[in-house]
Amino acid sequence: MSNSRLLERIRGEYLEMPGLCLTLQQAQRLFGIERLACQEVLDALIEMKFLRLTAKGTYSRLASGADLLRRLHSVHTVQLKATLERRQLQNRRLAPRGGRRATDVESARHSKDNGLRTA
Repeated sequence: MSNSRLLERIRGEYLEMPGLCLTLQQAQRLFGIERLACQEVLDALIEMKFLRLTAKGTYSRLASGADLLRRLHSVHTVQLKATLERRQLQNRRLAPRGGRRATDVESARHSKDNGLRTA
């Protein structure tokens, strides 16, 4: 089997199984190929930025769409929490000592200006 066919076959396996992580020996057995050919194809997939070699010596997909979405969601969640914490801190700073928040004070002022009663 040519290396280009082998490359497509291995790439296809990683696409079908997004969580697939294999050592060189495991890949060699799974794909039924010699060690040198397997190493060359895995190295080519790393150069193509399709696979990565982990610190544990396993080959896994660099990033799938789901992985990217998970990372973006994680970053977005952290940013949202930081924004909420900043707003809460600002509200505490702006709140009068009577325990009412600045937004409550503004609402009460607005209601008085319109001739409405507030509780």
